Formats: sequence, C-alpha cells, structure tokens
Amino acid sequence: MSDTLEASSTNEKKNRLVLPSLVISRFAAITPSLILGLLLVDIAATFECSVGVAGQLQTASSIVGLVGALILAAISIKYRSTSLLMIGLTLLATAALGSYLSPNLPVMLLLFSLSGLGNAIITPMTSTLVGERFPQGSRSHAMSWLVAGMSLANVVGAPLIGTISSLFGWRMVFLLYAFPLFLSTLLLAYTAFPYRKSHQTTTHASYLEGFRGVFSSHSAIACLFGFAFATASYQSILLYSASFYRQRFLMPISIVSIVTLTGALFFTVGGLASGRLVNMYGRKTITVISALAAGFPIIAFTNLPDPWISMGAMFLGRFFTGVLVTSANLLTLEQVPRFMGSMMSISQATSMLGSTLGATIGGWALIVTGYELIGVTLGVMMLLAAIVFQILSIDPIRASNSVRAP
Repeated sequence: MSDTLEASSTNEKKNRLVLPSLVISRFAAITPSLILGLLLVDIAATFECSVGVAGQLQTASSIVGLVGALILAAISIKYRSTSLLMIGLTLLATAALGSYLSPNLPVMLLLFSLSGLGNAIITPMTSTLVGERFPQGSRSHAMSWLVAGMSLANVVGAPLIGTISSLFGWRMVFLLYAFPLFLSTLLLAYTAFPYRKSHQTTTHASYLEGFRGVFSSHSAIACLFGFAFATASYQSILLYSASFYRQRFLMPISIVSIVTLTGALFFTVGGLASGRLVNMYGRKTITVISALAAGFPIIAFTNLPDPWISMGAMFLGRFFTGVLVTSANLLTLEQVPRFMGSMMSISQATSMLGSTLGATIGGWALIVTGYELIGVTLGVMMLLAAIVFQILSIDPIRASNSVRAP
C-alpha cells in the first residue's frame, strides 16, 4: 500500500513538471535566434562581413530546420514525442558549444545551423505534447504558456546576453548562458518525461501516412501557408529590429536589450491574452484579427523618424503577434487530430521556410535599399497571412460544435 502511495505521489510530481518542462523547452528553442538578433553586429565585426551577410546564419539555420522538420513529420508517427523532444534539446547544446568555438563564418554557419534542427524538433513536439497530454478545454491555457515561454526567452535572456556580451564578448554568451541553459532544460525534460519502453499505436503505419492525412485537408494546407507568411514577418523582425535601432538611432546594446525585453513583454501579454480570447471568440477569428492588427504597425516601425514612436509601433506589432502565434498554433494543432505530430512538424517546416524567406528578403532589402523596405515587405506578409486564414481555413472546434448543434 505504501509503495502504491509513493508511486502515485511520484507520478503526480512528474505530471506537475510537464507544462513547466514544455514552456522552458520553448524558451530554449528561441534562444539561439535571440542571441543572433542581439549580437548580429558584433558577429559581423568579428568575421569582417556585413550585417546582411552575417544574417544568413539565420538563413542556414532555417534551411537545416526545414529539412529536419519534414523528416520529423514522417518519423513522428513511429517514435515518442518525448524522446524526440530530448534529441532536439541535445542538438541545441551542441550548437551552442560549436558556435562558441567557431573560428570563422563558414564553420559557424555549419554549427549554428544545428540550432535550427533542434528548434525544428522542439517546437512541434512541445505543441504535440499539449495535444497529447491536455484535454481540449485546457489546451488554450497550455499553448498560451508555450508562446509565453518563447517571449520569456527575451525577457530573461536579453539583459543577460547584453551584459555577458559587453563584459566578455559575444562568444561567451554561448558558453556561459546558452550551453548551461540547454543542458538544464534537457535534465528537466528527462525528469518530467522519464524513458519507458512502449510502442506508439501507429508503430506499423507508413511513414507517409502523416503527410497524406495533413495534405488531404484543404484547411490544414491553408493554415500551413498562413502561418508561413506570419512567421516570415515576425521572425525577421526579431532578427533585424535590434540591428535597426543600433544602426539607425545609434542606440547602445544595453538600451537595445531593454527595447527587446519590452517587446518580449508585449508579446507575452498578447500570447497569454490569446488563451482566453480563443475560448471566447474562436481560434480562426482571433487569428485573422490579430494578423491584421499586427501588419500595419510592422509596416510603420522602420519608416518612422522618431525612435520613440517607432518603438511604440514595434511594441504594438509584438503584442498582436503574441496573440496570433497562440491562436494560429491552436488552429493548426487541431486540424488533423489523428496526426498531430505530423501536422505540427509540417507546420514547423513551412514556418522555417517562411523564416528563411523573411531572413533572405530582409537581408536583401537591407543590402540594397536599407531598413525602410524591410518593414513594408514584412508587414505585407503578415496581411497576406490574415487573408489566407480568413478565406481558406476552417476552425474545427466551431465546425464540430455547429454540426452537433440541434
């Protein structure tokens, strides 16, 4: 009897660690991009190249992540989501150590890109585990905290990254901050999801079955395209906004870190608010409204001459982006319930494609015309996302309730 009670208590403690583990894993997954965005100018100076060229570190990371996410979409029906999550965290730790040791830009392109592969695994698996471990009524709450975890990486990380970089240089950020963070997150995940010998119910399914299930749904395809456009917009803002304020308004990195932190707080509040809003008004409705509301401030912020007004527009865009990411992830997660892992892995692949597109176009615009065109291009992408979601996607929860209604 005492053994049973002890086992029950242990399982309860592990269950309480599930959501914190998923949130911190999302925190870890976004950290490499945050470091790159804040320190792009410094990395470019070390390797004696332009900021636009150094920005292709993100392009390489996204390309590797894109390929990895497509492979994950196939194998996710064969292997446990928790095991895949821990592989992703291990890749992040390897990328951090490799970036610290990189002697030149080509080597860093290779090693930093492992963080894209890690992100390509962690992001869809954390979303999939929300679907697997939480009932439908609790998913919006859990997903909002996953999105908050992404922005908390900025809130906590931005000042630490700025401080470590100012004192010791950008390389030490990877060694003193990123590497220990990823190892501790891996340990937490192992504690929350201990290894157990088990077989997935889909063990004998074809590797292509997940693809067939996703691409047979027109609404699922619309969500993939819509979220790709949205990702191209908001991920590229994260990549280039710090450099914009440092170069356009000559802000020191200590101030830019505070700006990044403040933007992250707006993103966090938007993400947490979205968890409530989607239960009240529906996933699709909030996704479309937030994409429209984010697009116009994104267009404006790089074209405003006053730094304070520019930051206000950027903060507004970050708030509505936080709302969008939560609602769009929920909308996407529930499109094909039987293949959540494949759905979210393919979504991550299309998001990586969007991130690659945004980083490439942003780098080109910066090299050729300057920062003004970046805001216009990325804002238009966000507006395109709103159009795709509105015209082509279906909210499966609302549709299901409508069918059941007398």
